[in-house]
Amino acid sequence: MADPLPLLRTADQILAQFDNGQFLHDFLLEHQELVVAMHTHQMAHGGKAKGKVVITLDYILGKQLTITAEAEAKFTKPKTPKAAATLWTTADGDLTPQNPQQPSLPGIRDVTPTAQAMRT
Repeated sequence: MADPLPLLRTADQILAQFDNGQFLHDFLLEHQELVVAMHTHQMAHGGKAKGKVVITLDYILGKQLTITAEAEAKFTKPKTPKAAATLWTTADGDLTPQNPQQPSLPGIRDVTPTAQAMRT
């Protein structure tokens, strides 16, 4: 009796076939880099960090019932937030960092107390 054919029944078994396992190896490394990038992004910017992985498998079934297959993985890392600023406009079309409608108070000074050594 002949040995039964080895069947590929899980996604990792199928992905391990491409480039003699190199595709799956590279995929796992890039996946780890994505998770690190998401973690780093969340720690730096807060909120939710979004990432994405798309695996594409292209199959061509030939006349002899053989499948020629190609695999591709695309990773999308979180985007850095755009730089932001709040500026006001003047009637002359200029920009200013201060609200022109808010009067300035001359003579205002910082009265924050300086740090003093604790007595023991």
